[in-house]
Amino acid sequence: MLFAAREKLWQSRRSADGQLCFETAQVEPEAVAIIGARACDVAAMKIQDQHFLQQSFVDPYYKARRDNLFIIAVNCSRPAATCFCYSTGDGPFVEDGADIVLTELDSGFLVKVQTSQGKVLLEDLSLQACTEKQVAEHEQIKAAASIQEKQLPQYDIRSRLRHELNNEAWHSIAAKCLSCGNCTLVCPTCFCHSENEVPELDGKSSGHYREWDSCFSQGHSYIHGITIQSEVSQRYRQWLSHKFSSWYEQYGRSGCVGCGRCISWCPVGIDVTESLACFEERRRD
Repeated sequence: MLFAAREKLWQSRRSADGQLCFETAQVEPEAVAIIGARACDVAAMKIQDQHFLQQSFVDPYYKARRDNLFIIAVNCSRPAATCFCYSTGDGPFVEDGADIVLTELDSGFLVKVQTSQGKVLLEDLSLQACTEKQVAEHEQIKAAASIQEKQLPQYDIRSRLRHELNNEAWHSIAAKCLSCGNCTLVCPTCFCHSENEVPELDGKSSGHYREWDSCFSQGHSYIHGITIQSEVSQRYRQWLSHKFSSWYEQYGRSGCVGCGRCISWCPVGIDVTESLACFEERRRD
């Protein structure tokens, strides 16, 4: 919804007098409301905001869509078997970042307003004040949803991965990995992309497009005739180490929000929490 899978950034053309002209692509996004965003989605969006809005350059395409976004989030009451957002600190309840947050109770929904836009919307609705019983039920649901089957291993992952660049565990994991890129395509925080010139049929103009890419694709690290990360083990190491280690230097936190989508969509069943646990087990050995 915010970082488009493919979009034109600018176009170039030859003028009548032969001059090369560049024109920025205009962004006119429609207002979009998302109903049912989860805590991991909202946490991921905040990370994307850091990258596209709070770095040295503000991305105008992302910002235009972000300014036209309205989010109604729903707190998770029953986590899936692949969820581990509690151990990353990003769920299962939405603390901030949405306009309105709903918690499903036996008697209806508990509504929490987080922004002025959300307040304006609720002013037109006929709502009842919540009771103490409903508040207590809300807290019980939150406590139950925090009990998740999966969690990150309990060691200093950030510093540990920095010293494991040559660990044999990378090759063990890569032996299963297909380097298909599914994990990066469904990850809500990934922002790797490629930029390509697409000539028009008239032969006088071309468009410059940005589209999603993956650090698992071999061409992603191709520079001047050399593929830096030519092996699957190197590409998996790049992805995991960036998410859980070097990301801190860029954004002050890890790049994982515990949504578990990479686990769900991996065709060979690679589990990121198990991959991280490999280094804890080897350290103990």
